[in-house]
Amino acid sequence: MALVDEENAVQNWIEFLEGYPNASPCIQMHNSTLESVGQQIQAFTEMDRPFLIRLNHGGGNGRDWSEIVDLVCQTDHSNFGFVIDLEWSKDLLSRIEWADRIVKRVVANRGDGIPVCVNGSSFPNSFTQFEDGGTAPLLERLAFQNLVSNNNQARLIYGDWASSRPPGESLPIKAEIPPRIDLPYANGWEFFRYRRDDGGYRQAATQALASPSYPHGVDIWGTYLIASTAQSEAFDPKDASLIGHPKKAAAARINIHLYRQQNFENFNPAPDTDDDFEDI
Repeated sequence: MALVDEENAVQNWIEFLEGYPNASPCIQMHNSTLESVGQQIQAFTEMDRPFLIRLNHGGGNGRDWSEIVDLVCQTDHSNFGFVIDLEWSKDLLSRIEWADRIVKRVVANRGDGIPVCVNGSSFPNSFTQFEDGGTAPLLERLAFQNLVSNNNQARLIYGDWASSRPPGESLPIKAEIPPRIDLPYANGWEFFRYRRDDGGYRQAATQALASPSYPHGVDIWGTYLIASTAQSEAFDPKDASLIGHPKKAAAARINIHLYRQQNFENFNPAPDTDDDFEDI
């Protein structure tokens, strides 16, 4: 537990990274001071390691990171980057102004020479309003596009939490929750919910497969699971090739979402983008 030892956390982190020469560290910001951040920058620079600085919103507190940004930007090389984390929120767009101030401060210090990744999550933490299915916007993408339009000099990179939420924001998974399959598309999500008596996961997969948003021609693990579930003649929730549990449905959603966002600028569905599926 030396890495979380408040007294020697920074030095322990530096020494830990020395044992992994191919690792690119992230500056430890928990209970950070200007001195501790500077200590890490100096150490990782001497190791010739690229490093990242993650600046989080703080669950609504919106901490002003200006002193940290100024300090990091004084580094005499450009082998580093920032991650601005909007974190999870139902109202992610309300945090744009906070992120915009940080982006502008990085640009004011270093121009377009430093990459800045902006991420967060707005994936719903409750689906009672989607009893019969529905859609929700991908606010992460909207927030990013807003920042891009306001900062044409910044070297911005899109990121998100891949539809995950912090543990405290997730509702307990209960057996009586209606089976649901989520279909990611470029700027949002489409939800399909059917109670077990109404067809459950199989019916949800059938409807997802018939949706105009379904990425036909994209052969990846997530689309394979949805198609297999929809086309199964004898549905067995324990079958590894089918979606029969919320965790499997979430895994399929995340897989498709990552593919869509990775290819956001040039999404051209193409077959054989994955290795052949083999159930082991």
